[in-house]
Amino acid sequence: MGTPFISGLDLRPLKSNLYPEANISQSLVLINSNRFNMGPTDNSIVRYPLDPHDRIWSTYDTIPSWTEISATSLVENYLTDAYDVPSAVMQTAATPINGSIIDLLWDPSDPSMNISSRYFFVLYFVELQNVPSNALWQFDIIGLPRYSISLVATKSATLPPILNAMEVYLTKPISDIATDPGDATAMMAIQEHFNVKKNWMGDPCAPKAFAWIGLNCTYPSSSLSRVKALVGNNGNLCGGGTACGSDTSNCKPLTWGQRLQIALDAAQGLEYLHVACKPALIHRDVKSRNILLTTNHGAKIADFGLTKAFSDSKTHITTEPAGTMRYLDPEYVLPKLPYQREKSDVYSFGVVLLELITGHSPVVPINESVSIHIGEWVHQNLIQVTIESIIDSRMGGEYDINSVWKVADLALRCKQEVSRERPTMTDVVAQIKESIQLEVHRDGRRNLALGSVSDDLGYLGEKRELEIGQIGEISGAAAGPALR
Repeated sequence: MGTPFISGLDLRPLKSNLYPEANISQSLVLINSNRFNMGPTDNSIVRYPLDPHDRIWSTYDTIPSWTEISATSLVENYLTDAYDVPSAVMQTAATPINGSIIDLLWDPSDPSMNISSRYFFVLYFVELQNVPSNALWQFDIIGLPRYSISLVATKSATLPPILNAMEVYLTKPISDIATDPGDATAMMAIQEHFNVKKNWMGDPCAPKAFAWIGLNCTYPSSSLSRVKALVGNNGNLCGGGTACGSDTSNCKPLTWGQRLQIALDAAQGLEYLHVACKPALIHRDVKSRNILLTTNHGAKIADFGLTKAFSDSKTHITTEPAGTMRYLDPEYVLPKLPYQREKSDVYSFGVVLLELITGHSPVVPINESVSIHIGEWVHQNLIQVTIESIIDSRMGGEYDINSVWKVADLALRCKQEVSRERPTMTDVVAQIKESIQLEVHRDGRRNLALGSVSDDLGYLGEKRELEIGQIGEISGAAAGPALR
């Protein structure tokens, strides 16, 4: 065996509207090179550059009862023509010498020889001769058994049928539609970032039987497959500063340290989409329910069904409003500003941060008839009362007050109504890391108050576990996929 080599490679641009019958529901398979230039009988071939698409047009069998007619003038296609046959092919045609029928046979080249196989014919006609004004070309195209068709002149016709060119395709239904390119790009970025080792190869959603493990895909009949959800085997962030499994009645409050770690993991996931992915991605549906938790309460961003890519060369992306209303960027829902960029994800993430701090859902009830958004509720309380008034009481005061203050300020900056006043996700990650350091220092100070740090760390861990078990606030995330 020698070393393989290639001497040249030519790439031919194809029009996107060529052969509209080849679509998301069926493909066209050219069988046995059945693309014929019907007029010539000299075994000549027409291809590039005469055909800019580099299709190979071969001659049909020599039929004694046919004759060739031709023209030297250029044959131009209509601008709306979806097949773009080259003029060199359309300048010749076949017609019967002393008859009114053109019979055509083809080799199906279908190994299954399935009688139910369906074929698609493209027949090309153009008048090449000057004929009397009262002359009439008129013929029927009749399908016959055993892979044959006939062009038969009608009784009213005064001229025999003609045929310039022909293509024969076998139609193949497409049962598994490819994944939307934006969804596929997002999933492949996640696979690379988290080094997923499952069956994540090829198209994320297709074929359906081999969709990536952990993906919920939708398969519309007339459009591309979409990734609806990324499902984990552990819990997810349910809102209200709690972790839930598939049974949302079994939600457990989280410690401040756990909430900070969840915020950091989720922020780093969004930062990866905004900064590391090329092109960058907007999640467009950031909310607590779309943050999956591992067994040790690490966090993963999920549900990329609304994700869109954007380029640095674009100032915005115009789309229909998407996402969850209580998390939506107010600039995005304004009629005059129907665009969304990475700062829209920042706004939504600010709502998630407020949920982690307060233990409230995005809408906070004031009384039986009045509710306000969590951002407005926090802002009012910080002005009129104290920081303690907004902190989730289920944390039992076990937090560094400065750490909470820092995250609360960050959340409100993320929720600025004007997007340019919001931080980037890189800034958010840095601020959360500083808040974690404040919380770590609090734990260190408490350890010192108990005695030797090295001797008492283990004791403190045991005491905490005992207290947590007694009050039933923390347990491992319940098993089972729960994305929404």
